[in-house]
This record gives sequence, C-alpha cells and structure tokens, in this order.
Amino acid sequence: MAPPVVGIRAGTFAVATVFMIVWVISLSRSIFDPIGFDQALYQYITDRVMLGQRLYTDVWDQNTPGIIGIHWLATVLVGRTPIALRVFDAVWQSATIAALVMLAVRDGRRWQAGWLAAILYVLAYYGLGYVHTAQREGFAVLPLLLAVHALAPLPVVDDARRALAIRHGLAGVLCFCVFAIKPPLGLCFGVLWLMTLVRWLAPLLRPAAPPLQNGASPLQQLCPGAALGETRRESRFSIARLSESAEKSALFSLSLGFIVSAALAVALVHRLGWWSGLWRTLTRQDVAGYIRGPQLIRESMSYLLAGAVGVAGTTLITQVRRARSHAGASLRLAHLAAPLMGGLAVFGLLLTMQLWPEWQQTLLKTAGVLVPATGAMLLAHWGRRSRIWQMAALLALASLAAILWQGHFALYQFPPLLACAAYIAAVEFSERFPHFWELEKAGRLWTLVCLGAAIHLAVGTWGWTITLYGRSLYVLSDTTLTQHYTRVTANKPSFPTYETTSAAAGRVRELTQTNDPIVCLVDEPRLYYLAQRPPACPLLRTQICYSTMFPALFEAIGTQHPKVLLARLPDGARGTSDVKAAEAAVLAGLESDFGPSARVVREAYSLTEVVNGDLCILRPQARINSNVDR
Repeated sequence: MAPPVVGIRAGTFAVATVFMIVWVISLSRSIFDPIGFDQALYQYITDRVMLGQRLYTDVWDQNTPGIIGIHWLATVLVGRTPIALRVFDAVWQSATIAALVMLAVRDGRRWQAGWLAAILYVLAYYGLGYVHTAQREGFAVLPLLLAVHALAPLPVVDDARRALAIRHGLAGVLCFCVFAIKPPLGLCFGVLWLMTLVRWLAPLLRPAAPPLQNGASPLQQLCPGAALGETRRESRFSIARLSESAEKSALFSLSLGFIVSAALAVALVHRLGWWSGLWRTLTRQDVAGYIRGPQLIRESMSYLLAGAVGVAGTTLITQVRRARSHAGASLRLAHLAAPLMGGLAVFGLLLTMQLWPEWQQTLLKTAGVLVPATGAMLLAHWGRRSRIWQMAALLALASLAAILWQGHFALYQFPPLLACAAYIAAVEFSERFPHFWELEKAGRLWTLVCLGAAIHLAVGTWGWTITLYGRSLYVLSDTTLTQHYTRVTANKPSFPTYETTSAAAGRVRELTQTNDPIVCLVDEPRLYYLAQRPPACPLLRTQICYSTMFPALFEAIGTQHPKVLLARLPDGARGTSDVKAAEAAVLAGLESDFGPSARVVREAYSLTEVVNGDLCILRPQARINSNVDR
C-alpha cells in the first residue's frame, strides 16, 4: 500500500496526526478558559502602566517587569480580554512547539522525535489546568528553546566568525529575556555559560594524548569535561589552541549579549523610574521569607547526608558481591556511578515527597514527562550525546533547581522543565521503541515503564482536565461565556466565582468615576482587572506573604478614603441576607486577618450591599450620611 503522504514516513505521519488532534482539542478548551488570578493581576498592572502609573510605586508586584512587557505586547496585538490573552498564548505556544519540533531536526533526528516531544509538552502544558497556562513560566520556554537553537552547531561548518558571534550574542539576549520574565530561571543562562566555559577549557581538564571517546562508562558522567562537551582528544594541550578555540569566541559573545541586554534594561528601568522598587524586589526586601528553598534544604540536609551514606554503602556492598560472584571480574569505580546516581535520585525523590507534601501532587501531575526524562538522563552516556541533548538536559536541571530554590512547587512553575524533559523523553521513545525486541529484558521493562508514564499523562492528567467541564468539543454549545467562566471558577471555592466577581466589579464602576481609587481587601485580583479603577495602595494582593505591607494598605485607606472597599464574607456568614450581620462578620474578619490596623475600616466605613451573598461593598460613612441627608 502506498504511503499516506509522499516523502513522509507512515510513522511520522501518524505521530503528527496525533499531535494535531491533541493540539486542537487542547485549544478548544484553552481559548474559552477564564482569566486566571495571576494573569488578571499582570494584565491590570499592564493597563495601569500604559495609563502612566509607575510599577512598584503606584502598582506593586513581587515580579520583574518582563511579564509586564509580554502583556503589553499582547494588549497591543490582540487586546486585553480573557479570550485575547488566550489567543495570544496559543500563538506563543505554537511558536514554542515549532521550536521544540525543530530541535529534533537540528539534532539530526527524525521528525518523529520532534512530534513526540510536541505531543508530550502539549499534554503536560494543557493538562495542568487553566490557572497554570499563560503564566510567565510558559512564556519563558520559547526564548529558552531559541537560545538552544542559537548555540547549537550548524549542520554545515560556517567559517564566518561574525555570523557565529551574532548567533551566540543572540543566545545571551534571549537568556536575559528569560531572566527578566522569571529571575530564578537565570540559572538556565548559568548552566549554558558553564557548559561553554568547560568546553573551552576541556584541554586543560584532560590534557592526555591518547584518543578518548567520552561516555565510555557511567563514571565519566561525573567528569565535567565529558558531561558538558569535548568528545575526542587527539593532541596534547597547547596555549595556542586554547586561545584560538571557537568556544572562547562563543563564551565572549554569549556573555556580551547578556550583559548588554542587562545594561539596556537597567537604563530603561531607570528612565521609567522603577529602579528602586525593582531592586527591592530582586533583593526580596519587601517579601522577606518568600523564598523557601534554602530553609527546606537546611531542614532536609541531615536526612540527605544519611541517605547518601546509606545508598553509597549499599551500592558498594552490592557491587563487591557481584564482582566476587563472577570469576575473574574486578570492581571498578565506573561500575558504581550509574547505580549510585540512580539510588540517590530515588532516595531524594521519596524523601522530598515525605517532607514536602505539596510536591506529591505536583509529581503525580508531571510524572508522565519527568519519569522517562529522568531515567534517560541517568542511563545515558552524556559524552556520546549531541550538544542539543546536553543543553536540553542541563536546562531541565537548571529549571528544577529554580523550582527547588523557590520551594513552593506550584504547577505553573514547571513549563520550562516540562519542555526540556519532553524533548529528552521523546528522544528516549524514538530510540527504544523501534528496537524494542532487540533490547535486554531490563531495557524492555524500562521502555514499558516510559510508555505507562506517557499513558498516565495522556489519560490521568490531560484527559481528566479536558473532560472536567464537559465532553463536547465546543465548550459553549450549551452555555454562555460568562456561565462557562463561572462553572470553571466554581471549582475553587476559596475564591469568588467569575459571575460574582464580575457583578461586584460592575457595581464598583457604577459607584465610582474612572480615576476614583478603590481597595480590594480580598485576594481576588480579577476585581481590579474587571473594575478598571486605580488602587489606593500599590499592594494589590492580600496574601499572607505580604503581611509586612498590610499596615501601609490600611494607612492608605485612612488617608485617601477610597469611595469603595471590597471584602468577602467569612465562610460561616456567606449567603446571609442580613446586612447588619454581614457587616459585623466582615469587620470582625478583617481585624482577625489583618490585625489592629484594620480598625480604620470599622471607624470610617459601613457595608452597603452584598453581591451574590459573597462579596461585600463598603463605603465611607460620611458619604453614606450625606446621601441620606439629601
């Protein structure tokens, strides 16, 4: 039978078809997802900045301006509505998927590996839920992948040093863009920089004359020169060769691109008057203690050391017994590397799941990609791998380190890790399945484990999310857009539904003028986004991690006397129609949550109405009395 498409392998055609089905179904849901909490916050801040207010002074957030730049671009190109943001994210993710697929082609692999990576990434990205898409981490994936493309060797040797310098400098610029979007992901630039440095200094690290094919044993995975670059050495070290190395030029261009971008960004931030606030944000002066990683590491260090000793001892005893059981066999350090690293990885995983319960659910959601990728990285001979594979693996490790440094394990932080892991896992699939019956028993078992992980991702994560709010391909077939938004947001009872938030925001617009400031005493940034009124205080979210800024919030209320305050009824009083009882419950709840500084609300404000038995509108007593007198 003739192939389905001339010039395309049947397997590639099938995998590409599966990708298109998964992609279309994912977009049919994502396009109609409501705006999330963080997305609404970023969009509102962008709106205020575009109207002339200053970031960190008039509107405050703990994040860097990179995400504001992305929302500015989205606003200019497609608008500021929830659907506009989802469309912009879909286009951005299309470019991300294209970059991911082309990595396989640049890596000299078949298209199947690229489409497999695209399928795994789409399943993971859209399987995490609407709150976790269109996040800054998801936007950071594209410049990361483009940086890998810029640093990857060309299939044809390019003698034009200027062209190479431009590519490497562009990689530095892209890495700075990633840092501007999410500072902890600056570790990705760090590992790429170190990789280039080690490849340049490889002759110094291993000046031996005999030719050596790196990756000949698992032990060489522990050697930086083997893990990060040089594949063959045939001549002794020489200063001349070191000074003329192409890696030296790459290191210089990569560093220059990052430094120049940083200098231009600092100049722009100074020009906009954001620098002092940005510096306080970068140094975490406003939210001390938000970064939990160092504390978690200190808490687990004793367990990690004990486990490392135990795993090392067990591995050594096992290998000694194995060597004795085989006549003439000798024990080599190379034989210890793979089981030692694998044992440490398994022990660390089990320990962190026990110490940090929030990590358990996160791991379950992402295991479909992380399990095959982690196994591939532990089993692989790094020195025999291509530079693109090595960069993807190192970026995955750097992304994981960024997550651990923050210490919160939120699913929205995972897209960079998932994208790199998806490529590693796809390579593992494409290399193992065509030779499944030729593998040893252990190899076939591992291949089936990888397949099971992928099925879990498709059914347990992506499939569950896609069918959570309906099985019709067109989600608005039996409901309106607002009703669908409400049905989705009702899944999070700790926040008001979209209908309630929208109704409250509509009342705020009726009660205030365009430039009248308001304050939301409930952690629901969609109220600011939908109301489109300036904040009386730069603090926009009343999360406990910002408690040091709460006194300034109530000081602003006492001095500016906003026309409207928004609060939420406590759980026990929610749904009541008694305004007086609701007011007593709200005021008591505010003083309990925010402390004595919240007494200014009791002294100067009264509750005037409750929206859908949930959100409360409070107005100044003097204004209420003057209206009564009239």
